[in-house]
Amino acid sequence: MRRSAAVCAELADDCVELLADDEDFAVRLLLAERHQKAPPELLLDLYPHGTHRAVGMLTARPGFPSAGLAERFADAADPQERALALRDAAATPELVERLSRDPDGFVRLAAAFDRRPAGRRVAGRPRGGVRSRRRPAAAGPPR
Repeated sequence: MRRSAAVCAELADDCVELLADDEDFAVRLLLAERHQKAPPELLLDLYPHGTHRAVGMLTARPGFPSAGLAERFADAADPQERALALRDAAATPELVERLSRDPDGFVRLAAAFDRRPAGRRVAGRPRGGVRSRRRPAAAGPPR
C-alpha cells in the first residue's frame, strides 16, 4: 500500500514526508520518480546510493537540488558525487577545470558538458559557444 501511495499525485504533504523516510527503497524511489513534491534531499540521497537504472534520471527532476553541491561533493571519493559538484551554479571555473582532469571518465565528461566558460574550453569549444565549421585563414590555432 505504501508503494501505491507513493505514486499518488494527491498525496498530502505530511504523507510525502513520511514516505520519503520509508525503509523500503522502492517506496522512496517511486516517490522520487513520480511525485512533484519529493523532497530534494530524498532525490539527492537516492542518486549516489541507488543501483536501479532509474536513479540516474533523478537529476532531471525539477526538485533535484543544485545549491551547495560544489562545496559538498567536489572532493568526494565517489565519481558520481564529484560530478554532482558541477550542477552547482556556484562551482568555480577552477573547479570545472580541475574536474575536467579527473581520473574518472564520467566526471571528465560532465566537466566537458559544463556551460561555464571553463567548461566550454574543456570541451574544445571557444568561449563564444559553438565552434565554427570554417576558420578564417588569418586566425591562429584554436584556443
